[in-house]
Amino acid sequence: MNAFGLFKLSRYFRAQSLIVQSRMAKDQKSMASCGFYFILLLIYLHMVGCLYFFFCLQTYEKSTAKLDMLDQLQLRDFRPYYEEEYRSAKEAIALKGEGATVHAWMSPVDNYDGKEKFWRSYELSRLTMEEKDELSAKNGGLSEKDYQNGHFAFIWSYCIYYTLEVIGGNEMQPAQEIEQFFVVIMNIVGLIFITWIIGEIAVIVA
Repeated sequence: MNAFGLFKLSRYFRAQSLIVQSRMAKDQKSMASCGFYFILLLIYLHMVGCLYFFFCLQTYEKSTAKLDMLDQLQLRDFRPYYEEEYRSAKEAIALKGEGATVHAWMSPVDNYDGKEKFWRSYELSRLTMEEKDELSAKNGGLSEKDYQNGHFAFIWSYCIYYTLEVIGGNEMQPAQEIEQFFVVIMNIVGLIFITWIIGEIAVIVA
């Protein structure tokens, strides 16, 4: 993602001043302003969801979950770069010490049965439909659910779900220090952001 794209948000904030300066009726202005803050909330959810996935991915790529998933899906010899990723993850784990088990940050959806559904879906989402068919023929067949969830829309939806969990102040079970730092910052920022939006809407409604 181009970091400078964030500056485009300033253009969106101009919309509120245009609403205030417009000649619309008061009720129409109120509805337009509420719509403005609702869309702003969606943008915030998307940004935090992307950040969550970024931090999760950093842990996963250097975890035993990565090794297990590549073995489970038989991806190591499917494409050359998978073997490189496997070797890289193994080296990162070795740096932690002999016998170390480095866990990836588990998505909340995985807490129900303890299986790494999230990361299985992620690995499958990296494949084209033709590659999934090829992999399915090779390893004995992918399930219908693998095809349904093995795309980025599924990954994105759970990242948004996670963001809503953060806003609610739920326990996210961060696996490492950097993830704990992220959760703390996002909880503080989220509290301020949501309080600000609710306050603005309360003023509009009043």
